[in-house]
Amino acid sequence: MFYTPEDEALLGVEIPPQPTPFDIPVFEVPVPALNPDGSIPWEIMDGNSSQDLVMWYGQGEIMDRSQEHLGQGDTHIIQLRKLLDEQIKVVAKGSDPLNTFRDPAANVCLEPPVKVRMPPKVASDGRPDLTNAARKYSPAYRAAYANRCGPEALTEPVH
Repeated sequence: MFYTPEDEALLGVEIPPQPTPFDIPVFEVPVPALNPDGSIPWEIMDGNSSQDLVMWYGQGEIMDRSQEHLGQGDTHIIQLRKLLDEQIKVVAKGSDPLNTFRDPAANVCLEPPVKVRMPPKVASDGRPDLTNAARKYSPAYRAAYANRCGPEALTEPVH
């Protein structure tokens, strides 16, 4: 997730430069589970991103892949697993896996030919829109929302 200077102005927050990867702020998207009293944590399950959370959580425990019966429709899964296995062996031999660029001149950001249209970052009433993505857990978004709506608004469900 990244923010342009225009996003910062729109959200009303300033995000300082991050000179190294260790300076980049991170956040975790919580995985829902029932509260200790058995109730549903609606503060997590209140927006569009909660649909993804339910799917991640609802998959259950990690499956024993050795018991799978992959079919023709799973060709891409088979190809990906072969590629991962090959690249693990490359690393085990001490070489670099695919797409490792150690030369800073070769490590450039590629611009896609088509820009993906993301949901708006700000709702029609000017509030940072917390309903369309996991960005609602971003420290920058939480700061923008608290600045616009007050810190107490962070404890309310998003609609």
